[in-house]
Amino acid sequence: MPTMSFLARTLALLIHVVAGVEEMSSLSSDGSLCGSVEEQGFAQKSSSLLQATRNSGRSTPTLEQLDVKDVFAYDHLPKAGGSFVRGVLENSKVLPPENMRIIQEHESADERDRQRFFVVGSVRNPCEYYVSAWAFGSKIDDKWEVQTGHLRFNTTLEYRGVSQGLDTPEDREHFQNWLRFAMPEAAAPGLLSSRMLWSYAPELVTGAEKPEPTMREFPKADFLKYQDAMRAFDESSIDCWIRTEEIPTDLRQCLETFEKQAGRRIVNWSAFNEILAQREREHEVFNWTTANEAGREETYIWTKNTGHAPCDFYFDEASADFVKKIDSMVFEKFGYTKCCGKASSD
Repeated sequence: MPTMSFLARTLALLIHVVAGVEEMSSLSSDGSLCGSVEEQGFAQKSSSLLQATRNSGRSTPTLEQLDVKDVFAYDHLPKAGGSFVRGVLENSKVLPPENMRIIQEHESADERDRQRFFVVGSVRNPCEYYVSAWAFGSKIDDKWEVQTGHLRFNTTLEYRGVSQGLDTPEDREHFQNWLRFAMPEAAAPGLLSSRMLWSYAPELVTGAEKPEPTMREFPKADFLKYQDAMRAFDESSIDCWIRTEEIPTDLRQCLETFEKQAGRRIVNWSAFNEILAQREREHEVFNWTTANEAGREETYIWTKNTGHAPCDFYFDEASADFVKKIDSMVFEKFGYTKCCGKASSD
């Protein structure tokens, strides 16, 4: 018959094992993370590995050792203000290098990334996005053609802008024709929606081509796969979104949410505030100077200037309806209610 001492030791061992299982379960739980900029809920873990390391004075953990969601991963979507965001994150020491990752324009945030990292994405008003993409193509295609022997964005001269400021009636006509050329199916998903699906939910479009720089030669089977992916896409699978029209506010909000989860004082707010104030001053001066030089009132959002007229200049009712149709996913899921401009604050 077992002795009392043996029973006591056995009971103590069982209690220790159960406690260990519960602790592991707590460490592997993701909690409820913010699914959008407007809904910034989060679930705080009792103590992340990063916090425990700092409290104990041990050396900084490697990427593989960090707790789930202790890495702020920005997924750079082209033509959506990513250069500005990266400039803040990479050059100002806002975050420790081991707690930051940039997912490049040619990469995607796959399901494993979304499980391990705090993934932040970019979204932009589709009409603003297409004006920027077309203007960029109009500006660089001459140089690109010389270097590579083929055109990159607009394929033929009939779709490029014709003036330096891209602000003539002929420029507007070329832009509107380019929209139909770039997306000949005239059906959802458009180029922006497809690029977002490829970047933020690649498992939904496995095996399909990447939709760039246009969808003119896009295989029909791939287009149908992207249609299915559009219907299945859950924007809350990305932890936080930065709207191109509201980059300073949304970037700050995403960092705040990340810090609440990963541990206090992980963000260098002094560095963040300093570089953001500098960029905002540059932005105000640029807007004032550009508006006065152009002789009209206009505001550039937080992207590289490609020298074009305001978004509204390029759209008539038919073109606006075309974009709202092909990128209905972006309009509906992210609160954009009109062609050009900011998302609804409701």
